[in-house]
Amino acid sequence: MCEDRKCVEEVVDDYLKSLLRPQSTNEKFKLFQDNEEEDEEIDEKTVANSYLFTEILIKRILNADLDLDFIFEDLKSKLGNSHPIVIFLKELLEE
Repeated sequence: MCEDRKCVEEVVDDYLKSLLRPQSTNEKFKLFQDNEEEDEEIDEKTVANSYLFTEILIKRILNADLDLDFIFEDLKSKLGNSHPIVIFLKELLEE
């Protein structure tokens, strides 16, 4: 859980870097290790951090000309359809 924007920016950067590193299928990025239980109740802080994560991620994607669809599918497979980050990205893709 991040307490400020700088922390969330670091998480976004770490996530994008993790996409470039070869990983085994069992290795998980730290963002996803905290969300093991799909039925876990999502609190306001998680939603706020998810929104901030999505905002920063979109800026990084646009600046680096990355494939948003690939990143969306990756996050969806790791977080599930009901995670706030996935929901925010889905709404943006539909617009």
